[in-house]
Amino acid sequence: MITKLVTSALAVFAFQSFALALTGPELAARTSSKYQTIDVGVAVHFDSARGVKYLTPQEKEQRRVIIQNGVVYSSQNEVVREGVVLDNKSTLQGNEKPEKITYVMDSAGNFYLFDENATPSIRHSSILSAEPVAGAGELMTDDQGHITYVDDNSGHYATSDLFETNVLEALKADGVDLSQVTAAKDFKAKKKLRKLQKAAN
Repeated sequence: MITKLVTSALAVFAFQSFALALTGPELAARTSSKYQTIDVGVAVHFDSARGVKYLTPQEKEQRRVIIQNGVVYSSQNEVVREGVVLDNKSTLQGNEKPEKITYVMDSAGNFYLFDENATPSIRHSSILSAEPVAGAGELMTDDQGHITYVDDNSGHYATSDLFETNVLEALKADGVDLSQVTAAKDFKAKKKLRKLQKAAN
């Protein structure tokens, strides 16, 4: 009798494990605020003239991803791989450079990804409708869905002061191996400095 119970329990556990493997990571949104946020900058005043779209809750949810064990999954439970452009799902060919994916992070640590090259009406201010964010910039993934690059490059939000305590800490908590990630803090400031140095020479 005991043997049958143990066997039955093991069978249930095996089935549950198999079902979990099929369904992939849990995609429920985090709701508790954990990270400090920053308000949108002056660029928001030009959103209307530039045709920037603010997303509905459903559209925002479609762009939310989950990072589990360091791997990025889309809302369709697909691995976000190098060379795949979000939104239109086109794939880069030949010697084309992999696309940087634009991201926004909210106060709960949820990440939202989009490709502003494929959808120019969607910008950093679009995701949370110009509300405060905990992080904003660009990232890249490899062909296994692991993040290889992340920065704080945003024209709408000046998040450099929050980059390490928010974005990098959130990625680390989600299993991202930061030793394998190129992190570019103060992206816009460094880019401006390089231009000045080049002009001086």
